[in-house]
Amino acid sequence: IIHADANESMTFNSPAEGAILEITIDLNGFTVTSAESTLWVSDGYIVTVEDSVGTGKIISTNAGGEAIAITRNGHVILESGYIYNDFCAVWLYNATENGTFVMNGGTLEVPNGGQALSVGAGKATINGGKILCNKVPNGGGWNTLVYANGALEITGGEFLGTIGTNGGPISISGGTFSYPDDPNDGFRNEHLAVGYSTKVNADGSITVYALPTSL
Repeated sequence: IIHADANESMTFNSPAEGAILEITIDLNGFTVTSAESTLWVSDGYIVTVEDSVGTGKIISTNAGGEAIAITRNGHVILESGYIYNDFCAVWLYNATENGTFVMNGGTLEVPNGGQALSVGAGKATINGGKILCNKVPNGGGWNTLVYANGALEITGGEFLGTIGTNGGPISISGGTFSYPDDPNDGFRNEHLAVGYSTKVNADGSITVYALPTSL
């Protein structure tokens, strides 16, 4: 449990023999800030991030870096909390291989030009929460970008900004998606899981829903 605001990097790697690999971090309403990767997880560690108060944050001031780095078979589960960096909130590095990121709640956010979730390798599963890339009209940046060695599965959540791929598979079976330019900026029907479709809401956002099953 975090007991005060802190300026440090929380690093979980190279465990000693017999070390406990499953760790839970309760932000407890406080902010942890670092000029590096504020949370680094690798080498088999499974780190769950939660915030029992509702105002907890993980922030990195590293330009061109990320707030949470996952590599070398690291695993992160985000239950709640706010994650921010000017460039990337969560990055599964190309060396991640079997690493995973599971998001059940919380918020990832980057400004225009940023990339909220980068899946260089391994798999990201988004079941809930918010992923926000505050792209301005005709601006730049990605909500989520999946590279050739990565994979993305979305079953729910709220998304602002474009989701794209550089070769990795994307499967979407839930969620609501909004785009700063227009409703068609970024959503691709080929990313839909089998048996799902989309509808455009009154505010221009897109919701994914399950098609009725035939008897």
